[in-house]
Amino acid sequence: MHFNQSVNFQQFGHSLFSVERDNHLTFEACAQTVCKRIYNSVKDENGESAFALVRIFRSSTHQELPPEQNETNTNGRWLSLMGTYGDEPAWCDRLQSQGHRVLPAGAFETPMLSAAFRQIDLDIDAYVKGIDLKPDFIKETDEHYKYFHVIDAVGSPYIVVQDEFVRRYGIRSAVGFGLVLMSGAFYMCLAFSKITITKEMAEAYVRLSPYVSTVLASYEKRGVLWEK
Repeated sequence: MHFNQSVNFQQFGHSLFSVERDNHLTFEACAQTVCKRIYNSVKDENGESAFALVRIFRSSTHQELPPEQNETNTNGRWLSLMGTYGDEPAWCDRLQSQGHRVLPAGAFETPMLSAAFRQIDLDIDAYVKGIDLKPDFIKETDEHYKYFHVIDAVGSPYIVVQDEFVRRYGIRSAVGFGLVLMSGAFYMCLAFSKITITKEMAEAYVRLSPYVSTVLASYEKRGVLWEK
């Protein structure tokens, strides 16, 4: 099974950017809407969502953690869940996330995240040490986007929650992309599919990257991360 042939990722990305760039007040609200639109728009050949779960994370310093989070280590670096949408109702609200709302630096060494950082070309070791990463340039015409891709999720060493996630929800593949923003923070958009995503399909999907990156960057500039 493939993506629905009517999905044109560049057209969808352009529409997403045009509609969402001025439609929200915060980075969180934009990220949540992006996840929801990807989930609802990227369908399989039967017209169902190709994804079980879509999430956007953003790197965070202590001062940037979500308002409900109480962390005492002021020197840490984290990944904060900014948006989430999926098959389960609890997957559509970041406040209901169990264990993924804020990920500490130690979690960056897990197989999936370390592989994602490496494939997207994020110098996570420097980030953990407190070194700001160099911003990327967003190029809509670049045909060689960097992305994370697991073709076969079943039995994959990169997705360790096999029984309770991969097998239970029929996860077949994972794909993601990300970018270092002008602030030195970075984001990652990770999606877990119910269809097998081949290399060619992944390369088509990640054409969304410059559009998602640009719309999120526009909210990054405004400096308001969280809904109150």
